[in-house]
Parts: sequence; C-alpha cells; structure tokens
Amino acid sequence: TDLAARFGGEEFVVILTGVPQEGAVHVADRLVQGVRNLNIAHGADRVTISVGVATAWPDGESEPARLVNAADLALFRAKNEGRNRLGLADPAPVRSERAARGHGGKQTMRVHETSISSI
Repeated sequence: TDLAARFGGEEFVVILTGVPQEGAVHVADRLVQGVRNLNIAHGADRVTISVGVATAWPDGESEPARLVNAADLALFRAKNEGRNRLGLADPAPVRSERAARGHGGKQTMRVHETSISSI
C-alpha cells in the first residue's frame, strides 16, 4: 500500500511499496512537473518542489531511519543543484536475498515544498 503524508514542517514523505527505483523516479518526476505546471505565483517567482528519492528493500536488518536519512541527503542534493528537481540517494539500492527473490520492497521520496526565491 502506498502512502503520502506530511513529515515535519514543510516536508512530505511518499512511500511506494513494490515499486522499483525507476518507478519511484517516474513518480517523483511527475510530482515536480505537476507542481511546475500549476504555475502558482509566490512573490516574484513560482512555487516549486524538490524531491529526494531513496530505495530500500526490507530485511531483518533494515532501519527506517537510514532510509529517511538517505532520502534527506538526496533532497538536499536536489536543492543544492538548483531546486525544482529530484535527487537520487547514493549508493544504488541494496537488496537482501529475500527481496531479490521477489518479496517486495519500498521506495521512499522526501518532498520539500519550496520556492525558487526561498533560502
């Protein structure tokens, strides 16, 4: 089951289950483009979003905090590269043996509402 929820002041988290990294990137791209297409004025600029995408495949040793941290780092990278875009977490997705056999996984995106003029 997928979930989108507020996570902190101006951040949201989107959890996609059973979706490969490419699918999470596609969803993130659609979010960025969708907000861009709304063309909402914010002062002299327009409202934009930056998105951090991180991937985790559940196993007995996974820690949710590590996934959130990876998504945060990807979000900061996107913001540092000019905002209004997505950033991917490093390293590449790590899959447990169980997940590699097809037992599903989760993708998480951290979304931060921001404006081009925001600091």
